[in-house]
Amino acid sequence: MKKRLLLVEDQTLVRKSLVALINTSEKYHVSDSVESVASAIALLKQDADFDLILCDYSLKGETALDFLQEKKGISSVPVILLTSFFNARYLQDCINFGAKGFLFKECDADELEEAFGVVLSGSTFFKIVESNQELQKSVLTGGGGIGLNSDLTPKEHEILRWMATGMSNKEIAKVLMKSDQTVKAQARELMRKLEVGSRTEAVIKATQLNII
Repeated sequence: MKKRLLLVEDQTLVRKSLVALINTSEKYHVSDSVESVASAIALLKQDADFDLILCDYSLKGETALDFLQEKKGISSVPVILLTSFFNARYLQDCINFGAKGFLFKECDADELEEAFGVVLSGSTFFKIVESNQELQKSVLTGGGGIGLNSDLTPKEHEILRWMATGMSNKEIAKVLMKSDQTVKAQARELMRKLEVGSRTEAVIKATQLNII
């Protein structure tokens, strides 16, 4: 039997496209799709038997955070966020209120299914796309008059972006399914490359360099 999804998306064309895409799956089916927080909460209050909720972050006059806050205490169905942009503070707020996954709208069907499977297995799925590598390389190797010891690796760059959410090494390790020691070592190395002495300084400098 296919897993039942609730889709919360306010743009009609996007909503219909996502329904059509997901419903081609042999494992998942969008049984209900709504365009507002109020409609989604109303469905959940009816004890609708959903396995998973896919919610756009930006809704008309609302956000997924509003939905997560209202949902708290009503339903334990896991929520995956969809967004067109990355904002560390917004994402951390949503994680604090129980978001279990995060996907960009540019993702394909395979990535959607991967995220659904990971979250339904009890884990979390947070995937950040890499910024333009050539721009990143230019900035990190001295563009703009700021010299650094070396390029950040893709893994270090990913950890840096998670650090910007305020997450601890332990929390980052859980999200990335790595050991605490691995994340700690990579965080220490990226701070060395950025020539800073703390996580906060690393995030500030990375923001100034426009790499997160």
